[in-house]
Amino acid sequence: MDKFGVGDEFVHELSMAVEDFPIKSYLIKQCRSELNKQVQITTTPGLAPGAQHSFKELLADKVREMKNEATLKSGENIKVKLSGDGARMSRMTNFILMSFSILQQVDEVLASKGNHTIAVVNGSESRQSIEESFADVFREVNKVIDDGFIEVDGQRVGVEIFLGGDYKVSFPLIWP
Repeated sequence: MDKFGVGDEFVHELSMAVEDFPIKSYLIKQCRSELNKQVQITTTPGLAPGAQHSFKELLADKVREMKNEATLKSGENIKVKLSGDGARMSRMTNFILMSFSILQQVDEVLASKGNHTIAVVNGSESRQSIEESFADVFREVNKVIDDGFIEVDGQRVGVEIFLGGDYKVSFPLIWP
C-alpha cells in the first residue's frame, strides 16, 4: 500500500475480487487504528494547516528512554535545545518545523535521530504565522520553563531549555 500509494478502498476491492488475497482491508484498518492510539497528534491552531505533538509528552518519552538506557544520571537536569526552521518546498509551499534535541545525547544532537519534531506547519515563515501556529507548543514550553521540571513516572526531572534555529525574529524567552 505504501509503495504504490493505493488507498483502503482499492485494497478492499482487490481483496473482494481475488480469492485468497493475502491482505485483508479490515486487518490493515485495525493495525492503523492501534498505531494511532499510541501517539496523540493534533492540528495546530491558526489558519495554516499543520500537525503537532505535545512537547511535554515527547520530552517525557525521551527522558524515560534515557533513564532506561542509564544515560541520564539521577538528579541530573535534562538540557533541551529548542529549534525552528523553515524550508521552501516549491514555489508556493513552505514548511516550518519546530523540534528539539537533548544536548546530553552528544552523538545524536547533529544527526536526524537526535532531532525530535514537535510541530510542522505549511505556511509562511512570518512572525504572525509562527505565533499563531505554534501557540500551543509555546504555552507548553513556557510552562516547563516556569516550572523548571517535568514529571516522568512520578519523579521530577529538572529541565533547562536553550533556544536555537534559524529564526531572525527576536522572540522573548517566554513566548506568547
